[in-house]
Amino acid sequence: MDNVYNFTIQNQDAPMVRVEADRDDRKATFTLLTDNRDYLPVELYGIRGDRNNPTFEDLERFIRNRCFPKTHIALDDNLRLLGLSKYDIWDIMRANDGVFCTDSMWCKFDGVNKTWEEVQT
Repeated sequence: MDNVYNFTIQNQDAPMVRVEADRDDRKATFTLLTDNRDYLPVELYGIRGDRNNPTFEDLERFIRNRCFPKTHIALDDNLRLLGLSKYDIWDIMRANDGVFCTDSMWCKFDGVNKTWEEVQT
């Protein structure tokens, strides 16, 4: 069960995409929650939001792009700040809510009641 991730990709507080992913089976389902395709993740839906069938590999690319690289000079310090002992993009995404400093997209995990205001700080 630890390898099952259920979350909603948000643009600030607006739900954009519902994601249910299973790392063991390497499968994911995606449900669009908006008609506004302008703010969808490019890794999943393309630069113009014109792709319709994202894959598990697309999801991993999205997650990887929201994490500091494994070669980061302060890798151990960053992991420690997140309460992690090893580099794993899925664990990093869960620990930092998928927040990236250059945009307003983030991942709201099931059972976690946070807002954009809380995660952007």
